[in-house]
Amino acid sequence: MPNIVVQQKIDRPPAIVARMMFDPANEPRWIDGAKRVDPIEQPATEIGTRVKRHGAFWGRDFSWVTETAAYEPDRKLVLKYVEGPMTGEVTYEIAPDGNGSNVILRNNTASVMEMPGASTFLKRTLQSDLGRLKKLVERQPK
Repeated sequence: MPNIVVQQKIDRPPAIVARMMFDPANEPRWIDGAKRVDPIEQPATEIGTRVKRHGAFWGRDFSWVTETAAYEPDRKLVLKYVEGPMTGEVTYEIAPDGNGSNVILRNNTASVMEMPGASTFLKRTLQSDLGRLKKLVERQPK
């Protein structure tokens, strides 16, 4: 399964980054392909929590469901794709870096990668997502 990794330095501590990044309600603000997230009744970071998202990729609308597979407060969130067109998982990692954080987004998604050029496109898209996350988080007070 292809493993696409992108990273971004964000000038805020891990707790502030995680508050934005690990909350699915914020995803439409920073993830280009996520247009809407269905409300959930339990914390998204609780192992086994499922979240349904709606969005578009390459001009196609679709929905997908992830399940929280691993969680380390303010450091790591692993989401496994359990419904929809994608298979695999996505990992959000945050590490302290001076006064800020180094954020890593790791996408292990086999089904999307079957299209020619998909790997390059997805890597650029994910890097852009992290750029939007950086702008959102850095607007938060230190």
